[in-house]
Amino acid sequence: MTEPLSIAVKDFEAYIDDWIDLSVNVTNHQAAGLKSREYDLRLCVEFMRQGKVENITPSLLMDYLRYARKERNNTPGTCNRKRSSLRAYVRHLRLRGVQGAMAFPVEALPPFCVPYQGQQFNLEPVEVIQLLDAFDVESLHGKRDRVVTTLLYKSALRVRELASLDIEDLHLDGQEPFMDIHGKGRKERKMPLDDDMVTLLKQWLKIRDQYAGAARCSALLLSQKGSRLAVRTIQDNFKKLVDSLPPFSVDRVTPHALRHAFASHSLINDSSDRQLVLLKSYLGHVLFKSTLIYAKPSLAVLRKAMTDHVASEILADIRWLDKAPPRTCQKRRKAA
Repeated sequence: MTEPLSIAVKDFEAYIDDWIDLSVNVTNHQAAGLKSREYDLRLCVEFMRQGKVENITPSLLMDYLRYARKERNNTPGTCNRKRSSLRAYVRHLRLRGVQGAMAFPVEALPPFCVPYQGQQFNLEPVEVIQLLDAFDVESLHGKRDRVVTTLLYKSALRVRELASLDIEDLHLDGQEPFMDIHGKGRKERKMPLDDDMVTLLKQWLKIRDQYAGAARCSALLLSQKGSRLAVRTIQDNFKKLVDSLPPFSVDRVTPHALRHAFASHSLINDSSDRQLVLLKSYLGHVLFKSTLIYAKPSLAVLRKAMTDHVASEILADIRWLDKAPPRTCQKRRKAA
């Protein structure tokens, strides 16, 4: 008997927690990264229940993705994530022997075309200086927030990576000082520190002792209450600072924009393959394509390349329209 091309909604929903648990505790995926995947699946179940559907068919999954794109205004990239979530989850249902999962053609779901992103527009070096100069370093929190911003830029850290740093992650006294970074997806990396960063961190450790409860907390960065500085607090404080300053050259200036700024600034004078490999390691990227987005030339670089091109020399002596003699029709050369 041929297996039906459908999965009961109740069976589809029943194994979501099982899949999350297996992914976290067995295949070592990070729980934070699976939250969006779980959301995709539960949204699919909600979509089916609102349509009073008992069995999910391939056609209904297409309707769900169309709903996400058209009615929820999800980007093509977000829709591709939903597609990926469905593909991975149905494979899990096959392993659990759920009826209908084995023949369900989830691999046939078409991918969404992600449009070309164009050039990367990031903060200019002078704008980073403007941010760092705006802190009130007479106050304890102002000193802390300048250290936060400096680390986000100079070490190209993600906000969560910065907030998770402990004092024991700093190794400042060896010949090659570095920080242990607890990266995205449980990936660990060592971040080298130059002399200026070592000096800054040693100064901060002395200032840190002025916070209440500093001796009881292992976190490098502390809140007003003496607990670990939260990601949301870093984001909120940064937003208040940005809102108090004149407009920047980019629309959204977030703490993560400093990481993008560091990456783009490192390629201003050298975008060779070697520099890209170094940048990949520095940023903690797994895939090289994640680093390549910073190799897209800016408008300033493209303008300089156009100015330096031999075409500029070729066209330099051409008489332009304002110098040409007035004529109503173009003069044609006679054929030889």
